[in-house]
Amino acid sequence: MLHLGDYIYEYRSGEYPAAKYVVRKHEPEHEIVTLADYRDRHGRYKTDPDLQALHHALPMVAI
Repeated sequence: MLHLGDYIYEYRSGEYPAAKYVVRKHEPEHEIVTLADYRDRHGRYKTDPDLQALHHALPMVAI
C-alpha cells in the first residue's frame, strides 16, 4: 500500500480543523513539537487494532 496522506497529526487532541469527531485520544494531548512527543504519538497510533491489521495485511510505504 502506498500511503500519500499524513500518518500522524501534530495538532492538539480535538483541534484538527477537518475533524468532525476524535477517533482516538491523542497522547500527548498537546500539539507535538519535540522528538519525544512524536515518538509518544506514533506509539499511541500503533496501538490501534485497525492500523495493526493494515500493517499485518499489507506492506506499507508512507511518503
